[in-house]
Amino acid sequence: MSKSPILILGVTGQIGNAWVKLLGNAGIGLTRQQIDLNKLDILEQKLDQYDISAVINAAAYTLVDKAEQEYRLAMNINCYAPEIIAKWCAKRDIPFVHYSTDYVFSGKGEVPWQENDEYEPLNIYGYTKAEGDKRVAKVDGKWLIFRLTWVYDYDGKNFLTTFLKLVNAQDEICIVNDQYGAPTYAPHVAAMSMKGLEYAQSLPEFPSGVYHLCHKGVTTWYGFAQAILEKLRVKGMQLQAKTIKPISTQDYAAPAKRPENSRMSTEKAKKVLRIELSEWQLALDECVSVIMDGG
Repeated sequence: MSKSPILILGVTGQIGNAWVKLLGNAGIGLTRQQIDLNKLDILEQKLDQYDISAVINAAAYTLVDKAEQEYRLAMNINCYAPEIIAKWCAKRDIPFVHYSTDYVFSGKGEVPWQENDEYEPLNIYGYTKAEGDKRVAKVDGKWLIFRLTWVYDYDGKNFLTTFLKLVNAQDEICIVNDQYGAPTYAPHVAAMSMKGLEYAQSLPEFPSGVYHLCHKGVTTWYGFAQAILEKLRVKGMQLQAKTIKPISTQDYAAPAKRPENSRMSTEKAKKVLRIELSEWQLALDECVSVIMDGG
């Protein structure tokens, strides 16, 4: 008897899209039109339509600045919906994989964040994700929360693709140089999440918990931008931008505050789930190669 497929929510996002490519016919990918996480009253009814072996929730409200005005919508999608899905999975004794963010922390200091560090979000987006973490963690079921940071891919909307558009449209680009983290490649996140899930299911007791998952190393957004340009030039891409200018977070002046320290310790994921991502530069090499090959 063949195993039931895995349900993937949020397939138009970077992580969801990576899961769809990873699983192929072994996955069922759903868009917001098929399951709207803002419609809490019919969420379980929608899920009941599927015979599945696990749920991957890669859907989220991620408009950091807009969330300051759309609190209720962000809470429904980032907090209440994940709790409902986690409980639905628990009733069926199937695993639930959910993604969170470093934005649940204050962003202070220089020390990498641990999974059990105190919640202290700087903005509404971070608050809604933190509340989602708390609610899922209270569910007595099989669940994994993977906290991510600085996610990008070779397509979709992210720092890398936005930067490449600006490179070919502007003479000068200003990039923040006082926020620190590890650029994290979406396809690698999906692959390691899958590996971690499979290992968790092989254990005598499922290790439900929060795990940090990001690439090794640290840089700034400015440093990431410089690395992107360098690797593209080495691969032979012609670029038009004349100047990349480092600026401060204060100079960027976004409506919502951003964390300056997005470093995260990944030792727990390595120890418990036997998963680990490479140095961020190696992942960027792979991503740039895909771009040069036409995606």
